[in-house]
Amino acid sequence: MNDEAVKILIPSENISADLALLRDSADDFGRLCGAIKASEHLIKQYKAQAFIEATGTVAEREAKAQLDQRVARAQGDNENAEADFKTLWAKRKAAEIEIEAWRTWSASNRAQMV
Repeated sequence: MNDEAVKILIPSENISADLALLRDSADDFGRLCGAIKASEHLIKQYKAQAFIEATGTVAEREAKAQLDQRVARAQGDNENAEADFKTLWAKRKAAEIEIEAWRTWSASNRAQMV
């Protein structure tokens, strides 16, 4: 691939933007990881609490616990956190791939100059 093609495919402005994305999204990435873990914990906690509060057979109590509003809300929070995490992960991964392609091209280009 010639120099012009790489400059068109991966402009240096993209690399700056990619690096900024990785830097600026690190806190959100960590928070989303924490939100997923916390919501998973809350789902278990709310299910257990609802199970204890329910009456009936074990199967009936499990069903009531599964349908509990607190459990449903925590599951929704978990699904939202998972979706946000996966979206951010994909953006970060795309930035990493673009940076790595640019680094490889840059190293090859430097080697040809020597």
